[in-house]
Amino acid sequence: MIMQAYLIDPEKRIVESCDYDGDWKSISALIECDTFDVAGTSEFSVYVDDEGLYKEPQHFFMIEGYPSPLCGKGLLLGPVNYDTGETPESDLTLEQVQALVSFKTIDEVIALGPLLRE
Repeated sequence: MIMQAYLIDPEKRIVESCDYDGDWKSISALIECDTFDVAGTSEFSVYVDDEGLYKEPQHFFMIEGYPSPLCGKGLLLGPVNYDTGETPESDLTLEQVQALVSFKTIDEVIALGPLLRE
């Protein structure tokens, strides 16, 4: 089953729609990593490179509703169902996701440090 997903690329500073086949193994290929983690809210989930902070160069993004910057490419889907482990397609449109995402430089992320601890 092909689902609509949104690929967030902080290096290119773009958010674009992409197809996701629903197989968790495909996430690594889409965000170009070996291992991934999920960050999210009750509205969405974003899969990111679990080792993104260890790679150079580092590129960051923030998404409204989630309190911390994320490093590397992200794949946005609907919220994770923790009872089943499945992640549905997002109800958000491409334009809505683009409006929620802001791209950050390493200096901007460092400057946010004290604010993130509050």
